[in-house]
Amino acid sequence: KYATTIFAVSQALKDVLAANGITNVAVIYNGIDIESWNVSPEAIGQFKQKYNLQDKKIVQFSGWTSGAKGGDQIFMAVKEVLKKIPNAVLVAVGREDIYYQSMKKLAQEYRLENAIVYPGFLSGKDLMTSYLASDVIVFPSICFDTFGMVNLEAMVSKKPVVATCFGGAPEVVEDGKTGYIINPYNIEMFADRIIELLSDTEKANMFGQAGYERANTNFDKNDKVAELIAHYS
Repeated sequence: KYATTIFAVSQALKDVLAANGITNVAVIYNGIDIESWNVSPEAIGQFKQKYNLQDKKIVQFSGWTSGAKGGDQIFMAVKEVLKKIPNAVLVAVGREDIYYQSMKKLAQEYRLENAIVYPGFLSGKDLMTSYLASDVIVFPSICFDTFGMVNLEAMVSKKPVVATCFGGAPEVVEDGKTGYIINPYNIEMFADRIIELLSDTEKANMFGQAGYERANTNFDKNDKVAELIAHYS
């Protein structure tokens, strides 16, 4: 109420605040420590071996905290993906909570038990390794997700992203350049985009490299710190 400036992590969030009568808002996107985001090829190989991911097409989904993150939608999409790419597998990263357990039951209902790997909650180098071991990252939130660090983490890992149209993700992921923006309720399109990127390695690599360059240019943590400090000068 008394702040000179309120910081929003996306224009989408700023717009929502404005719609609620809050106008003293500046947008400063989240940043990431790009230089620290790397692991050895050996670590990637060990991760794949640990979870039996050799010779698999790997789709990673992080965000098993609630259904709002799009867990049901990615399961339905994966069911369609497997019809075209039988060796596809979903790596579902998240805490072992109540929702996580309900997703395991849903996997059984969809008969997807053999196509989903549950490494649990990952952080630090383990999380980095999971991204770098993957082929495609998905971010299918069905809620108003203000930014989505998953998108940025995928980009610094040089991986293409299939991300939600809701919230701030379209400001991070460039549709058709660093990945695809989709409506996660459109399961057919969601699955088709994943299939396309798993099938076309050249395009996936091109998107991944473009995402890395975009992260360097627009989302470096040091630049974001400087932007924040400038408001106090």
